[in-house]
Amino acid sequence: MSEAWVYIDESHMPFGMGEPDAKPFWLGALVTPAPISHAVAREALKNLAGDSDATGNAQDAETARRGYFHASFDSKNAHSWLCRAIVERGVQAAFFGSQWFFNREDSENIEGARLHGLSALLGTSFVLECDFDAVHFVIATRAESFDRRHVEDWPAYCRTTRLEALVDMPQMPLRFPRITAVAADGGDPGVQVCDFVLWAVQRAQLVKNKPTAKGEWVERLKLFVWASGGRVDGAHQTIRAQLGSDFIMGRFFMPGVGATRSTEALTDAERFALVEDIAADVRRAAASAEGNPRIRHLIADLKAAVAALPRIRAERPFEARDAANALLQSFLLICDTLPICNPSDAASSARAAEKRNLAARFLAGRQRLWLPDGARL
Repeated sequence: MSEAWVYIDESHMPFGMGEPDAKPFWLGALVTPAPISHAVAREALKNLAGDSDATGNAQDAETARRGYFHASFDSKNAHSWLCRAIVERGVQAAFFGSQWFFNREDSENIEGARLHGLSALLGTSFVLECDFDAVHFVIATRAESFDRRHVEDWPAYCRTTRLEALVDMPQMPLRFPRITAVAADGGDPGVQVCDFVLWAVQRAQLVKNKPTAKGEWVERLKLFVWASGGRVDGAHQTIRAQLGSDFIMGRFFMPGVGATRSTEALTDAERFALVEDIAADVRRAAASAEGNPRIRHLIADLKAAVAALPRIRAERPFEARDAANALLQSFLLICDTLPICNPSDAASSARAAEKRNLAARFLAGRQRLWLPDGARL
């Protein structure tokens, strides 16, 4: 079973809570193939405590008292020990960062809590397009901008936004892995590493993947920056980078798709044949979900869709709209998550793409379904 952990942290105060014109708001996501061990920070703290240069240093004394690293408060000495621990312990991670300035003519005003919805632009979107069976979010909270209630809502938020994206762009296959989310404070080792990488990236002021300011810590981390976007000095900047050896770049899920027919060009009978296939796919998935870790978390949706099938009646699809929605939404959840086709087979992938397109168009209100007399799914 393939899993990923996503550590999300922020820097500076969001709009309305600080000085948005003076400092940009940064949000970072660190994606790892396993939880980051406490040993990384513990080793760095131990080395800092034994370092003669730390003696009498007020910043280092405060780091020791606090019991964890926080880059913007720590000394260069503390930065050095944490950086060394990250590199020497071989931490593997993909890093995604985004910067916003608010209350500027070329930006937008967004309340603090809503900023975290924008993290869909970071590791969230990227990871959910990869071949992972489970994704675990560890989110650093702040009392005023992102609290535990938002963390509890995170799995549902991810699912809703991905479904909306799929309905809008059905040609893009998406997985719906099991998602967990927990709140964390600054003492979490993954949050400490994410905070440090985010701090290093901010200082480097990357343009076209290269530091234009203080790039020392990006270089010492051996952070490979493979994409950076946004107009220079613009309100919004993005960073994509790799820490340690590559583990995620090759995990994109993009099945081959053969020639597909337009849903508008299909006859009612051909569309109904696709709906029959969809119902069969959902029935099979519901029957096997309990023993399949890839879709076990979707079992309630699948069983509800199967139970609703008898309510779909001939010539009256909109009277059974809830039942049809349950069926077609459940199909979208499993189509590329299971998947229901052989991704290496062009004909199989094309048939799945046709069904995905039909389901998405119906859910978007762009496709009507007329079922033959006496049809039962």
